[in-house]
Amino acid sequence: MPKEIKVVAIGATDSGKTSFLKKECQDYSTMGADFTLLNTTTRNYRIWDPAGREGYEALRQHYYKDASIALLFIDCSNPEASIDYCRKELRRTPTTVKQQMKYSVVFTKADLSGNDFYPYLIFESLKNKLKLQDDQFISENRHVLTSAKSDSSEELESKLKDSIHAYQKADSIIERVEASLRELEKHRDMQIEIDHPQHKKLNRFIVGTRKRINSFKAGNENAFVGYEEENHELREALQETGSTSALSKLWLSIILNIVTLGISAVVTLIHTRNDEKTCLAFYKPNDPLAQVAGVEVQMTELKDYGGTAV
Repeated sequence: MPKEIKVVAIGATDSGKTSFLKKECQDYSTMGADFTLLNTTTRNYRIWDPAGREGYEALRQHYYKDASIALLFIDCSNPEASIDYCRKELRRTPTTVKQQMKYSVVFTKADLSGNDFYPYLIFESLKNKLKLQDDQFISENRHVLTSAKSDSSEELESKLKDSIHAYQKADSIIERVEASLRELEKHRDMQIEIDHPQHKKLNRFIVGTRKRINSFKAGNENAFVGYEEENHELREALQETGSTSALSKLWLSIILNIVTLGISAVVTLIHTRNDEKTCLAFYKPNDPLAQVAGVEVQMTELKDYGGTAV
């Protein structure tokens, strides 16, 4: 079953976060908390949208706990108020909770900014005021531009996926490596004998790769350094072993066929000679009468069992 990742949306009441997460609820004001599900093949994302209004501070802090990703919603029509809200929220949040989260900024109402470069300036201001370092943001997509007015539901969903792209990329890497491991395990179990040196070598590689996967999931971005080279080298060695094994099997098959044909020829010859001695009961090679008469009987020239020579 896919692992579930907890995501929390942080933004003021009018920041547009609920419209982004649920476009069909543009006029809906979140009461307490709501959530949106985003599912992929390897992970399910439960995105919590706690109410941004005053009086819900304790409730919001409850939803921030154990979150892996925080989406910071900034209203392009009023960025200073949005940044100030996020700053206050993070100030209330325990340091351990803040440090465990990766951040991504979602700019809403981008159609009202009037300048495509404006959100990038806001981002630098937000990063400084919230005292967040570059490595605390999701690496490849630290921010996305959205507009519930001009973006379709499909576009908003695509941008939501972009905002958690680092996790999507991690899913893709892990899925590809695990598929390769399943292929190698099948090859090991079906093609390689347990006492063969390649069996042990393959086992070591599989165990080592499992450790790489666990290390990568724990946050080590360098876990797969050198993996491609090891994987390529191992597969080349397996291919050579497979070719040698196939050639040996071919020669063994040829030898067995030759032996089988030889045995068949010998058996046929024995049967033929037995037939030559018994098909004409009246003829005996050592018959004195036949020798006296000078009769030479050629068995291959006899027409039938009547014994009449042609």
